[in-house]
Amino acid sequence: MDFEPQVLQGFLEARLPDLRGPMRIERIGGGQSNPTYFVAFGNRSLVLRKQPASSLLPSAHAVDREYRVMQAVAPTSLPVPRMVLFHAGREVEFMDGAAVPAPWELA
Repeated sequence: MDFEPQVLQGFLEARLPDLRGPMRIERIGGGQSNPTYFVAFGNRSLVLRKQPASSLLPSAHAVDREYRVMQAVAPTSLPVPRMVLFHAGREVEFMDGAAVPAPWELA
């Protein structure tokens, strides 16, 4: 992992005070660009998307744009996960739900 789990836990617990139980982190494989992780507590599961530690082109890893687009699409009938948090200083976003594999990853 290219981040400190203890720092992430403190960040989340400060912003989501209803979190209970120990935090578990699992990297989700198959991502094309931005590292993605399941972050689970005893009472809630989140998905973390973040920019990679090194980036060739910042616009190629714009999780802020991804967050804004999903927030904008949320009121429509298109299925998107509920956005929970965005932290611009580290370019990370959190959403409720599960990761859905791309169709070619199911073959």
